[in-house]
Amino acid sequence: MQTQTRIVLGGISGVRKEFVAGRIKEVIARNRAFGAQTLNQRVKILSAEGGVTDTRKFLSASPSKQKSLLRQSYWEALHALRLPEYKAAEVLLIPTHFTFVHFDRAFSPLSWPVAADGSGSASLLLDFLRKLRPTFIVNLIDDIHFIQHRIRKGPSEIELQLREIIKWRDFETLAADFSANEIIRSKPPLNGFVADQYERSPLFATQHDAETLYRYIFSPNLPRVYASFPISRVRRERKEEIRDGLIEEANEFVAALSSRFTTFNPVTVDEVPLHLLYKEITESTQHENPPEWVDFPILQRWPIPTNGKLSPPLPPENLKIRLRDLEDVSQVVDDLGMLVDEQHSETVGRSMIARQVVPRDLRMIDQSDCVAIYRPKSPPEKNWSRGVRAEYNYARSCSDNHRPFMKIYIVTDKLNDGQLWEESTRGEVTTFEHESQNVTVIDSVGDLHKPENRKEALENLVDAIEADSSRLTYRRRTE
Repeated sequence: MQTQTRIVLGGISGVRKEFVAGRIKEVIARNRAFGAQTLNQRVKILSAEGGVTDTRKFLSASPSKQKSLLRQSYWEALHALRLPEYKAAEVLLIPTHFTFVHFDRAFSPLSWPVAADGSGSASLLLDFLRKLRPTFIVNLIDDIHFIQHRIRKGPSEIELQLREIIKWRDFETLAADFSANEIIRSKPPLNGFVADQYERSPLFATQHDAETLYRYIFSPNLPRVYASFPISRVRRERKEEIRDGLIEEANEFVAALSSRFTTFNPVTVDEVPLHLLYKEITESTQHENPPEWVDFPILQRWPIPTNGKLSPPLPPENLKIRLRDLEDVSQVVDDLGMLVDEQHSETVGRSMIARQVVPRDLRMIDQSDCVAIYRPKSPPEKNWSRGVRAEYNYARSCSDNHRPFMKIYIVTDKLNDGQLWEESTRGEVTTFEHESQNVTVIDSVGDLHKPENRKEALENLVDAIEADSSRLTYRRRTE
């Protein structure tokens, strides 16, 4: 029986999987009090692509050469598993790709036959994974502009457009999920509910800290919480003092959850500032020759703590992005791909960046046991934040239709935000929904602008989740 924990780290080039593996080693050492020698004996990094020493040369090589290199690399990795130093390890970290993109060509060892002569129908990648027997397949993601910067400045100096990076990320996610479903079988449905399909194949943003991934893998009895709070509405707040205060409140909310639970934070991927920068540039240069390159200020992304993150440190300087590249992912189009004039058209459209946000956030909810919501109507408006409302409704549908025990916790400020539940005829949150046993409202504390009240409310939230802990994690306890 395999007792070794084998973690495959997938993700496109630029997420720096080897760096992430090093971060995971560090957090294992901290949590288990391993010294350097013990750590190196018990936690090993095993490359699945040892034969690919130059990514740019590999991508531009002929298909036959690419297949030969990966076949050899997979064979060497499986051979290393039989060596005493790897057999004795408690944890193996295996960085790899599930897909590759080179200009307009996408390819994957998923579709390559095992045999070098092309015979047989088995998949080279699936054959490797079956022999590897991974415990988890973790798909790592990061902001597309950081990915572009790293691969541009990396040892292979690859140039990819932002649009290509988004597509590659989608291909990688599809391939990682498919592989996990084939290799790591989910347990049967529990009491008639669908089993958690992403239990062993989470999508993980590397702007999360390493402790979050450690808890996900090694502390399954800790509740997994998705942190929901207004984002776009806060960004639109014109008064800087109010905006900064709301961002600080939201970050305190996430920090309180992260101090006790495995917490997914939606702003660990934050590409919307690219769209906002494009709008700003196009509005200011309507009658001028637009620049070829623009500066993207790092500080425009939602601020999150930098200590202990899985990702490499952010670059100290502004990023250089081609305006045409920015335009590709920021232009608003309708569902038929036609350009939409946001100012003069009634047609609803979204940019390529915007179309990524909701599916990614809902995926994080799928990976969670519960959703914690903070002040869904802040800054004070009549209705809930559109994004929070969508997350609330999705969590409710999960609880009602797909799985047991998707609990929702809501921290609200009656003094500043008014009544939480509103009658609506537009598909928004309605007055009767809060009566469900799966929703807990924390509204007994006063003005949440006051730090002492905020602290008490967040402590009440944490206590409420802990009280439900065994119920929230029941699916994993029954494995």
